[in-house]
Amino acid sequence: MSMNFGQNRGTSQLINLFLELRELAMSKRFWIIRGYDGLCKIYERRLPLGCLSEKEITAMMQRLASRHLTENEIVNASLRKNAKAHAPFLNVRRDNMKSQFSIGQNPHYIVFIEKSWYKTQSV
Repeated sequence: MSMNFGQNRGTSQLINLFLELRELAMSKRFWIIRGYDGLCKIYERRLPLGCLSEKEITAMMQRLASRHLTENEIVNASLRKNAKAHAPFLNVRRDNMKSQFSIGQNPHYIVFIEKSWYKTQSV
């Protein structure tokens, strides 16, 4: 019985160490959010990776892009994809090779993951 207790205690310590290392690694990866009007950067923000899920990133990007649309464009972009008046203005594109998301034409927004190997402060 005491042997199992020792193994569980060792396993528990390893799990705690793993969780601490995972947290440290996560704190050094960031979502980078950039907005461009042509080649001119109009927005940039960096957030720790754990702040938003991919689903939340998609919703945030749609909100940012909708700021540059008319009311009718927002309504048309919100219609089902098989609707005649549907417009793809709020469709988020994903490049799996680069782990990058993008939305819009001009202005447009991109979001990607940046790995920092030194201690930085998020914006």
